[in-house]
Amino acid sequence: MYVYTGISEAQKIGKYGVDESARLMKRLAYIYRRLMMVGAAHMPARMNWHFKAGLARHLFEDSHAAGLFMKRASELRSPSVQQLKDPDPWLALFFDELLMARSDYELWTGIYGVVRPELRRLLRQYAQDTQPLV
Repeated sequence: MYVYTGISEAQKIGKYGVDESARLMKRLAYIYRRLMMVGAAHMPARMNWHFKAGLARHLFEDSHAAGLFMKRASELRSPSVQQLKDPDPWLALFFDELLMARSDYELWTGIYGVVRPELRRLLRQYAQDTQPLV
């Protein structure tokens, strides 16, 4: 007899193995670390005080998140030296371009219009597809 538990098969088993999880954790740590660097680099040049205050708050939160994801990646048998490497040359190029933003609007669009929505989508997808105990 089949009893519906409300949990999908993907959630019972988990879509991500150790290697895939470690790769994703390193990628997330890299994204948060680069967001932190971009925010710190642009802090003195931003004119809008409220935007500058938001960048400062996110600098703190991004540094904390980067540390947590790096710690989790190391728990998944991933050497910490490899965590500092660029996981994707296109991602590195995007953050290099974001570093060159010339106005508050360009920086805001890059961070809050592109990076953070995609980061939110990626985290939700991982939480949905991974095994709940993990």
